[in-house]
Amino acid sequence: MDLINILIIAFFIFLVGYSIGRRIGINEGFQKGLDYSPIKIRKEIIKTGRCPFCNNDN
Repeated sequence: MDLINILIIAFFIFLVGYSIGRRIGINEGFQKGLDYSPIKIRKEIIKTGRCPFCNNDN
């Protein structure tokens, strides 16, 4: 094989690895956000004493 074919194959492998890693990272980040949001809402309720959804006092 000549150098151009090797570079094209290497670039393709890099892009496949990058796209797989990006999808995994996006899914992990989304899951961490879902895990963190109830904690953030609870902190806000305790700090302000108001419900962030309906603005009623606790």
